[in-house]
Amino acid sequence: MPPRGGALRSGWGVPMCPAETVFTDADHVLIPKFSIYSPWVETAMDACGDYPGARFEIILPSQ
Repeated sequence: MPPRGGALRSGWGVPMCPAETVFTDADHVLIPKFSIYSPWVETAMDACGDYPGARFEIILPSQ
């Protein structure tokens, strides 16, 4: 896991950790609007399930 305030590195071939483990100490989660590889973002969001929406306030996207 990255240190508090660090960036989580992920991608194809990197084992997925449970959302509960990854986001335990997080106050905020940022999801890229313009990803280099959007299918990976979709896969990661699917793997996280409902955890981010249940744990964090959803704020409208930036412009």
